[in-house]
Amino acid sequence: ILAQGAMVKVLEVCGGVGSTPPRPCLVVRGGVHAEGEGGAPPAALLLRPGNDAYSAPILSTMGLCSSKSHGKLGQAGEPLHPGEPAALAAAAVAPPPAAAAAPPGPVAGQRWRGLDVCSAHPLGAAGGPLLVISAGSVVDFEGDCIVNAANEQCLTGGGVDGAISAAGGPELARARQELPLVEPSRSVRCPTGEARLTVGGGLKAPYCIHAVGPDYNVMVRGARRTLGECDALVAKTYRSALGCARERDLGTVAFSLISASIFRGPQSLENVLAAGIAGIQSGLYPALREVHLVAFTAEERVALVQLCGEMFPYAQGTLLAVEAPREEQEEEEEGEE
Repeated sequence: ILAQGAMVKVLEVCGGVGSTPPRPCLVVRGGVHAEGEGGAPPAALLLRPGNDAYSAPILSTMGLCSSKSHGKLGQAGEPLHPGEPAALAAAAVAPPPAAAAAPPGPVAGQRWRGLDVCSAHPLGAAGGPLLVISAGSVVDFEGDCIVNAANEQCLTGGGVDGAISAAGGPELARARQELPLVEPSRSVRCPTGEARLTVGGGLKAPYCIHAVGPDYNVMVRGARRTLGECDALVAKTYRSALGCARERDLGTVAFSLISASIFRGPQSLENVLAAGIAGIQSGLYPALREVHLVAFTAEERVALVQLCGEMFPYAQGTLLAVEAPREEQEEEEEGEE
């Protein structure tokens, strides 16, 4: 509980993310005359902007102390609640129960659900899901569901599809075979832009969603589609995958990057990824807590971290030391010579 008349020099007030109105955080320096239970320093200070009272968590301090152990060390400043009854001050300082009970989320540099977190970005309103940029293989995801970059036949394929098929084993293979044909003449089980849900079989996730993104090479040259039309199909594919996850109220979903490798043709990686994120944003649902975009290569990691840094103003943590692709490193070294 903050002692009545406590003095604090506030260096910075940071708006809290995802709260309405924003709940401020204090960055303070110097001594603070404050007491918590048993004389311990408090976890929060009372800030009164205008007529509104907030419970503001201390982000960082130098010299924060208890008056019982060090005496009054407060620097010049305004009393936080002059003349108010101690009981009122104590009630105002207490943090909201919801904030105190919030579970920890993924942050940069953390191993989370079998993947390495590069950054995490809040989506939607307060308490909404996180968009998590993760590095590794989607096969290793330990959550509710992974999203496979599949083809229209939806049986198996190369790249990540082949890795998922191998890890899923016979049970996943049977589930894919049992998906109904929608175009028997071409053995199509899932048209481009759509998705189908099966069990995960031997995967670490209990469910697998098979999503079919566009092949830019075929559509631009053969079907005479524009790059923008292909981007719209990428967004639709991500949205369709989340639609499948919504049917089961799945809380944690990890995407392999759809149409982001050889299938993106002349389109830039950044534009394909931006289309995917747009599809995710349009497919959010109440039960969803985390959406992972899983980067397998260094190029994908760099592109995702930079793109999300531009698209989202807040992040729960960003891994800045992202390894540059080997090709770029070699080009830079050659340029220096």
